Amino acid sequence: WFGRLMNMHVGVLAFVFVMLLVGGYFAIANVVPWVGLKIISPSQEKLMGDKLFQAFVDIGETDSQKTRLVNEVAHALELSKTYNIQVTVLQNKEVNAFALPGGRIVVYTGILKSMKSGDELAALLAHEASHINKRHSLRSLLRSSAVAILISVALNDASGIASVLVENAETLRNLGYSRNLEREADASGMQLLVDNHIDPIAMRNLMLRLQEAYGKAPDMIAFLSTHPATQERIDNANAFAKKYRSREYAVNAVVSKNWDLIKN
Repeated sequence: WFGRLMNMHVGVLAFVFVMLLVGGYFAIANVVPWVGLKIISPSQEKLMGDKLFQAFVDIGETDSQKTRLVNEVAHALELSKTYNIQVTVLQNKEVNAFALPGGRIVVYTGILKSMKSGDELAALLAHEASHINKRHSLRSLLRSSAVAILISVALNDASGIASVLVENAETLRNLGYSRNLEREADASGMQLLVDNHIDPIAMRNLMLRLQEAYGKAPDMIAFLSTHPATQERIDNANAFAKKYRSREYAVNAVVSKNWDLIKN
């Protein structure tokens, strides 16, 4: 069989070689996250997230007052039964927020300025907390670093695994979740809003703010950017909210009070 393989046209050999490489990469990219999610405990995940957070300290100066106020909002809501949600607000004009493994959420002042209600802030926190609860951040980071992690394992370099993840921290900030993961975080986030007696229409309103900031992202590139506010996601949020339209929602005193202080 080797002789017959060598007698093939060079173009066919190149195609076979490329297909083997691509197949091997996708196999590794799926196996490593699956194994990682099985063996990494929530406490280990938190330590990892704390280390990753240090890689973001130079992104922008921490707004201590807004950090305190947003954390009070997060703690007034039941966002996670597994993780202690910690929010850090950074002074950055970018309209963005992202979740790190283990419970940390980073929010930019840019996205706070774009919001128009405390319920939208609750929706943002619920969405990012859902990424944490579903371990989407850890899964995405493991997937993006799969090959380097596998090399560290092969070399029996356990400390190298942590180094690989820290070195790829910037990748996590810009890493877009797949359509399915974003749908899952949207649905779970809206359910968290309902559980906290907040109208889930706030998630739709938050997406409209993102759409105003970035424009309408075509559905075909929905997986390429961070939290793209596609029409598909907005329609899904509308459909979810309709199911709970008949419910009565109370004003959360902490959310309302702190939002007024954040905007001022």
